[in-house]
Amino acid sequence: MVPASRRSVASDMLARTDRWLNRPCRRRSSLKNARPCATACRGDLNRVEVSSSPRNTSPAQVARVDPGFVPDRLLSATIALPENKFDWDHNAVFSRDVVTSLPGVVEAAVVQGVPMQAAGFNDRYEVEGAPAMPDQDRPLAGLRVISPGYFRTMQIPLVAGRSFTERDGVGNRGEVRTAIVSQRLARRFWPGEAAVGKRLRPIRYEPWVEVIGVVGDVRYAGLEAAPGVDVYYPAGLFPQAAITLLVRTERDLAGVVAGVRERVRSVDADAFLTDVLPMRDVIGRSQAPRRSSTLLLAMYGALAVTLVAAGVSSVVAQVAAYRRREVAIRSALGAGAARIAVAVMRPALRATLVGVVAGLVGAAAATRGLTAWMFGVAPTDPLIWTGAVVVVLLAGGIAAYLPARRVMRVDPMVVLRE
Repeated sequence: MVPASRRSVASDMLARTDRWLNRPCRRRSSLKNARPCATACRGDLNRVEVSSSPRNTSPAQVARVDPGFVPDRLLSATIALPENKFDWDHNAVFSRDVVTSLPGVVEAAVVQGVPMQAAGFNDRYEVEGAPAMPDQDRPLAGLRVISPGYFRTMQIPLVAGRSFTERDGVGNRGEVRTAIVSQRLARRFWPGEAAVGKRLRPIRYEPWVEVIGVVGDVRYAGLEAAPGVDVYYPAGLFPQAAITLLVRTERDLAGVVAGVRERVRSVDADAFLTDVLPMRDVIGRSQAPRRSSTLLLAMYGALAVTLVAAGVSSVVAQVAAYRRREVAIRSALGAGAARIAVAVMRPALRATLVGVVAGLVGAAAATRGLTAWMFGVAPTDPLIWTGAVVVVLLAGGIAAYLPARRVMRVDPMVVLRE
């Protein structure tokens, strides 16, 4: 039994010690020591939010984007004809013959330009019956030169009209009479009207070109780019020296490559064949810059969390070392471990919260400049913001608890004898 007088003395000493641990002068000192922690949390929350928002979420969104064609079991190969054979007749015959008699192939076609790359011809077009306007104000559209069967090979849907036939490629080279347009172009040039049967022509080009079909939109410049506003010409009348061969097969693509190379060599032994790749790999290459940026920003975010943890841990360790004797007295007088831990961790946790609030304000301003980087992710995505705050608070809490735990394990008698 402890006499009442001794219990009252112990209680009085414990109360005085508790007031001592939380008196204003100490609080000011603790907050002064914790100020670097608040600054670190504020800046690192910016880094965590920025690194987690645009680049870590967007790749998943981009991967689900419909390119406008079916890339599975589709092989792509770039073909360049030698300069000494830059002859339109030869190019037209090559484009026609190279897609025939390919072993193990269901469909084959050629197109000018490599899909999933920002390349190709662009021109301004005049629409028949439209009001006169300066050339620089006329609508701009991309030009794709294709062989018959291109839309079947790529599995691009035919929305209206018909596709090209061999008959569309017969005539004088360069004098195109028929064209196929994308849905987006049809809506832009003839809103609310049927595009089939309408006529258009590039500026400074005399003959009118009749639209014979409308096809689905394709993201030629990449999954992150908007679908193209495209005009398709038949390769027979507008042949190219640099083309892309597209081959669709029902079997493994690796077994078709040798046959494709042999067919190109048999049509023209001097033709230069490169980049023989499955279309899935072509799409993957177009996403390489985004994946690299994602990895870089993920590492940046991990470094930010590490800095948060290091800053909070150092502040709590400093506070714990400064209060080591006080904590020993409080523990000797019967203070619970939870009360000691809260008293030691309070300054760092308070500074962490201040840093989080300040960091949210800074991150809100920073994300406005990152809108162009984002794809399928809103700058104010609540999931991203909540995740960033939770990560920083968890890092700060764990970093504050570890040094506080070490202080609680110190033997009060050992400290008091020092």
